[in-house]
Amino acid sequence: IFEADTRMGKVFDVSLLLVILASIAAVMLESVATIRASHGELLFRLEWGFTILFTAEYLLRMYCVRRPLVYAVSFFGIVDLLAILPTYLTLFEINAQSRIVIRALRLLRPRIAVPIHWGTYSPFFSKQLWPWLLTDPVKRFVDLAGTIAPDVEVLVLQPGQSLDLEEDRDGAG
Repeated sequence: IFEADTRMGKVFDVSLLLVILASIAAVMLESVATIRASHGELLFRLEWGFTILFTAEYLLRMYCVRRPLVYAVSFFGIVDLLAILPTYLTLFEINAQSRIVIRALRLLRPRIAVPIHWGTYSPFFSKQLWPWLLTDPVKRFVDLAGTIAPDVEVLVLQPGQSLDLEEDRDGAG
């Protein structure tokens, strides 16, 4: 950034800086529970929009530089990659937060656990294109919880389904 010699290069640098600041602002807003509750879908779409823009910028930069590998392992190349990688990883792997929750289940040993918010932050188009994004993470969570905390019953509720916690789960009450 700010290494351009031409007017258009400087416009690009300033524009990129403004997009970076907007991305940071969106992440900050998303961290506020009340804002996330009312504008979560918009913030999620913005995150993916910024990720796609930063991905295009990264790929174009790799294409344009004389020695792409040198750029890729440079400080700025690594920073650029780390800026986009986490969003893409959410498509393929159960996130680290889920693993922390599962470890907490092992420590706390509740009788039951009900994971919530599966698909809350899934891409708005994922239900149609990749329905497994909403089912596979849940299955992996349940399987992993069964391995790490086998004494905990993990119940996955469907949208609109409820659970009466007062009812005895063994059917005796």
